[in-house]
Amino acid sequence: MFMLLIANWKMNFSPVEAVRNFKKFSKLAPQKTSLVIAVPQIALANIAEAKASSQTPLQVAAQNFNFHPNGAYTGEVGIEQINGLADYALIGHSERRIYAYETDKDCARKVAAALSVKIHPILCVGETAHDRDRGQAELVVRAQVAAGLAGVASNRLAEVVVAYEPVWAISGFGSAKIAKPADAAKMLAVVRDEIKVLFGGEKSKQVQILYGGSVNPDNAATYVLKSKADGLLVGNASLNVYSFRDILDKMELLR
Repeated sequence: MFMLLIANWKMNFSPVEAVRNFKKFSKLAPQKTSLVIAVPQIALANIAEAKASSQTPLQVAAQNFNFHPNGAYTGEVGIEQINGLADYALIGHSERRIYAYETDKDCARKVAAALSVKIHPILCVGETAHDRDRGQAELVVRAQVAAGLAGVASNRLAEVVVAYEPVWAISGFGSAKIAKPADAAKMLAVVRDEIKVLFGGEKSKQVQILYGGSVNPDNAATYVLKSKADGLLVGNASLNVYSFRDILDKMELLR
């Protein structure tokens, strides 16, 4: 199984800028790593068109969607509307949970909706600083995993990706803290164990579990090696093709 490296561009780039950047990223030539770019919703169709007209191995992720296929939901983008435009979709990212008040139930519905149109859900889980300070990090993350995967049939589990991102280590929230590799290793093991509890040991091995949270070229390899992550979810460092390439190069050397 290839390592998975996901770039989350978040709320950056106009459609024209996003296509220009996508073309730069398309020149990357990984041999042992699958690359996914989570692009802004406004540029999703433009990126899909650019991808279709190229030979790039890059895959595309939606950053968000509504689990309803269509309907009276002004301002929303439904799962059917991104069908054919995205290969993956982020679900339950901490910024969505905090700013858009997404619940575990919402995440479960989105996971099911993504699978219904053969889009790979990337279920994001992670505890806040408050959770960790109260000694409830493991409890919170287990609950998020269990809730998010509640509607997944065991024969579809391999299509799901889980990304652990400690909220307290995400630079987008102004955090000055960086998770130690030992912290990441412990919590990724918790995620794997919860999936094992839910689906059994053999099935749990089919799920790619990623680490995210202030990943940069200097610490990427250490996180993968020490935490035994199946890949990385990268935020700020993915906005620049050169820093992202440095992360990719280091991951390629690990295989």
